[in-house]
Amino acid sequence: IVNFSSLHAPGTHLVTILFINKSMCIYFDPLNLPFTPSEIQEYMKVNSSYIHIVKYPIQNPLSGFCGFYCLLVILLHINKVSLYYGLYSFPRQSIRNDDKCVRTIIKLLKVYYLERERVQLKL
Repeated sequence: IVNFSSLHAPGTHLVTILFINKSMCIYFDPLNLPFTPSEIQEYMKVNSSYIHIVKYPIQNPLSGFCGFYCLLVILLHINKVSLYYGLYSFPRQSIRNDDKCVRTIIKLLKVYYLERERVQLKL
């Protein structure tokens, strides 16, 4: 999860950069803003050869939940839920998505920790 603002500056907006492997990275901006700071673009180019930009805004412009939406993407990935399936279940920019996002994060955290518990019991 990356802040649009420079170091030591007040936060403005958060986005997710998810490195799938050494060659591929996924960039998700919950507002799908029309620009990406040059520092973020450069970081992705240096660390991957292919950048996939998810262009589906699920955050309402009046919402301050960008960090939660960014966490959602990471939890979808670690729980092996398709990003498209997970994200496209949200209507575009609906203010109701804030509540749905938090509920989904709670479910994904439960799944993650229950799975870890089950694996540890097998050891």
